Amino acid sequence: MKKINKNQLSLEITQLFSMAEQYFSEVGEKFEFYERLVSGKKNTLCDAINVNSVGNNNKILESNVEVSHCDPLEDSMYLTVEVNKKNQGNFKFKLKYNKFIPAPFFRFDSVGKTHRNKIDGVSLKELQITPPHFHKFNKEGFEIAYKTEQLKNDETAEALRDINFCFAHFCHESNTRLNDEGFPSVNVMPDTLGFQILDDDPNQNIDF
Repeated sequence: MKKINKNQLSLEITQLFSMAEQYFSEVGEKFEFYERLVSGKKNTLCDAINVNSVGNNNKILESNVEVSHCDPLEDSMYLTVEVNKKNQGNFKFKLKYNKFIPAPFFRFDSVGKTHRNKIDGVSLKELQITPPHFHKFNKEGFEIAYKTEQLKNDETAEALRDINFCFAHFCHESNTRLNDEGFPSVNVMPDTLGFQILDDDPNQNIDF
């Protein structure tokens, strides 16, 4: 009989809970409104999003731009682009409407943890959605992850590792456009000539 490694079991349980989704009762209570937030046409006047500001996490560069929704809203809606300073292939796109819920109501993760959806009657393997993937909420108010057909296809998924191709895909999936129906572009660190920003100072501990 195969022995159970308690440490490995503990790790797997921890990982399982780390894949748990967020829950907001407001989404379930106003699901028609939520669906409209996601599917309704959104526009931004910003044709180039320059990602060159350090956010709350000093390892992340981010940029926030305001977007308008086709329906009148009580407060502003924002689109956020986040990029890891040391790995520009690690990026997130988020749509936020804090008047409704404090978390992004729609987002994309290029890398990160596997997400475990909460759907009764579906096998554990099918519930686990590896990155890259999108996040939205279901009618019960639980956050779920999903892949588009483009992300399921190895060839197109490889092309979508490019941040601008992927951002256009995000905009298409979330119905976000420029006023001329095009998609904004993303410029990572345009003020640093494309060089990676390092946390470590190469001249540290050197006296001049």
